Amino acid sequence: MTYRFLPFLALSVALAACGAVPDGIHATTPAGLSAVSLTAPLPALGAQGLPFDASGLAVVGTVRVKIRDANAQLMTFDGQNVYQSGGSQDSIVLTKTASSARVLLPAGTYTLESAGTAQTGEFLAYGQATLQNVDGGSVKLALHALLDPDGLTVAFPAASIAPDTVQDARLIVPTVSVNGTRLTVPTSDYSVSFTASSGSMLGGSKLGARMKSDNQSSGSVGVSASVQGWVATGPDTAALSSVSVSGSVPISTTLTAGLYEENNASFMYSGSWTRNPDHAPSHGGGDEYAST
Repeated sequence: MTYRFLPFLALSVALAACGAVPDGIHATTPAGLSAVSLTAPLPALGAQGLPFDASGLAVVGTVRVKIRDANAQLMTFDGQNVYQSGGSQDSIVLTKTASSARVLLPAGTYTLESAGTAQTGEFLAYGQATLQNVDGGSVKLALHALLDPDGLTVAFPAASIAPDTVQDARLIVPTVSVNGTRLTVPTSDYSVSFTASSGSMLGGSKLGARMKSDNQSSGSVGVSASVQGWVATGPDTAALSSVSVSGSVPISTTLTAGLYEENNASFMYSGSWTRNPDHAPSHGGGDEYAST
């Protein structure tokens, strides 16, 4: 499994109907209905986030918006985004190749539920909005990237830690796998708190926790993370949930090379290390080191 760590910004998604109605077809609004536009460019950088692939393209390719009235009844349409009781269209389908959708609804208050999927069908993003007193205007629909509880990880940069030493434990908050790659959930779409289970915690952020081992030759350093983010509850629904994960490493005087991002200088050790020829690589490519 590949994890791709990219500099995400949360996005405000401007959604537009896949089969947007050409100008003129609904130039006049049917009696008893009001028009509302779902708009904003996609992709457009804003205050909320969605995952992007390595080429910078939005991974979410399709968004289906379901609209419910004040009694939680699903609204249906005539195939042209015009409300029709018992109509065959139960959602507004939006894609990143379109930019706006005009929807005709009876006056009232509505809840909009948006589910974003990748081109290959993976459910990656979700959002809710309330639409009050429909009488024209436009709405920008915000989406939140969904975290995958099975991929949530606390990763230390080595398989062990020296006594009285500081290491940064990295928090990995991924989406579900898309074509074998997990994308990183934007930091704007989750919050986290850390608790040291052994050793001392010197600080933390949404990216991880700085830990320090006790000055002893045995024991371990461990940290637990409680992450609050959006988690799928069905094929097109999600809820803000709390998920916990923990990680630890033993204290040892013989240390193992980094287990993640070994060639990334930001995760390399500070201090002096010499290669220990008596220890073979323990994780398929690195060498073990002894402190000097």
